[in-house]
Formats: sequence, C-alpha cells, structure tokens
Amino acid sequence: MFVSNLIFLAFFIIKGEVYEGWFEDKGDASGYSLSVGKFNEKNNTLSVNQTMVNPYTYTIFYVTAEPVDDTDPKPSDIIAAAELNVPFGQ
Repeated sequence: MFVSNLIFLAFFIIKGEVYEGWFEDKGDASGYSLSVGKFNEKNNTLSVNQTMVNPYTYTIFYVTAEPVDDTDPKPSDIIAAAELNVPFGQ
C-alpha cells in the first residue's frame, strides 16, 4: 500500500478550459489512465492524497486541458507529461 501526497502547479491558464491530472501505465502494462482530479482554478494547483494498492504500475503523470463542462471521462489533449522514476513502472 502506498500513500501519495503530490502537489502540482499549472503555469498557464486558457479561458474555457480546466486542467486535469492523470497517472497512466504505459509500455507492457494495461495503458490504463487514472484521473487524479482537476486543478484548483483559484491557485492552479493539483493536490492528490490517495491510498493506492498498487501505485507502482503507473509510469507517467500527465496533465490534460479539458473543456469546462466536459462529460467525457477519457483524457483530452495532453499539455504536459513526466515519466515517473523507479520504483514506479515495476
């Protein structure tokens, strides 16, 4: 079990969009994308506090720009991404 406490900062704001953070397992894994929530619109941060059973399957963290009233649960356009270091991706 793993408790994640992450804070991310968005440096740009586009009117009519909100930013959403995601974990994804790429490569030989399932390719599943897990939404970890939208960025706070007042201070452009994303705070994640989760207890995950198997977080190390995720290999990528990325941010998408989503329409404000988006009803589609899939990720939209990726605007930033970072590879997660070991022990992630194990």
